[in-house]
Amino acid sequence: MPKISSDTKRYYRERVRSPMAQNPTISGNGIQRRLDDEGLHLDRNYINSRVNQIHSERAKRADTC
Repeated sequence: MPKISSDTKRYYRERVRSPMAQNPTISGNGIQRRLDDEGLHLDRNYINSRVNQIHSERAKRADTC
């Protein structure tokens, strides 16, 4: 699989972050269905890796305050 550019990763992270902000208890499969409806088809493992990255960013921000 080809490497994904940092700009594309940032775009995907923001697209995954949007449904999480609207519904904090949404599952990875729920995010995948929602993105599929919007025309963005991503693998559930990739979505879950982005979700884990978002959670770690939030934890780091909470620890610095």
